[in-house]
Amino acid sequence: MVGMVQEVVANTNQTLGIAVGNKVYHELESSLIQVHTAWTRLVFAVSSTGQDQIRWWVKERSLIWYDYYLQKAYDDLRWIFTLRMTCGVFKFIVTKLAPTISKVEIRFGNAVPADVRIVATLYRLATGSNYFNVAERFGVGFSTIQEFMPEVVMTIIRELGPLFLKWPRGETMDKVSQKFERICGLPNIHGAMDGSFIRVRAPQHLADNYFNRKWYTSLAQQGIADTGAPYLDISCGFLGSVHDC
Repeated sequence: MVGMVQEVVANTNQTLGIAVGNKVYHELESSLIQVHTAWTRLVFAVSSTGQDQIRWWVKERSLIWYDYYLQKAYDDLRWIFTLRMTCGVFKFIVTKLAPTISKVEIRFGNAVPADVRIVATLYRLATGSNYFNVAERFGVGFSTIQEFMPEVVMTIIRELGPLFLKWPRGETMDKVSQKFERICGLPNIHGAMDGSFIRVRAPQHLADNYFNRKWYTSLAQQGIADTGAPYLDISCGFLGSVHDC
């Protein structure tokens, strides 16, 4: 089959130099059709057993850093240093998110496992590392990283947000208020609010809108926490030119 394709391509090249005018174009068109037909037969060749023998070339990538170092060699302190969470917290997140982001295996290649999708996303969020470094570290293609990270982030917000970002109600609100009163002597306080800037690269045509009072481009974030430090509410997305207080 490969020889057939090479022969047709050779005939095509010869045809280009035969003549000028309509005839050469008709012969060229016919040769290209033959090339397409031969290539199709080559790719979709079927064996005597009737099973497809399609093979797609995939670059070999290593998961040794994740499979060995992160999973086996790192203790909780190193996990916190690397991902800002313990291994137990990571496994909890995987348990909650895996059913939603798991992909079906396809014959053209293996889908990226749910835990690899999650750990790669968390690593980028924790370290700010660029896509290329994340892709190399977790054995995933550069374009694949860019494709699944937004999905994982939105799944985290949708699945985990309601579990942990809760405004206190009823007795819980009264307890929070009592804690604040013991700390600062003021009654009826249910949360402490503050703002901060998250450094980002601004689009060139809108850079002025992202430029903050601290002389760099950013997004503004507002958070409300109780006395134990857990967040009760988070709002993020305003451009850096908005004040952070």
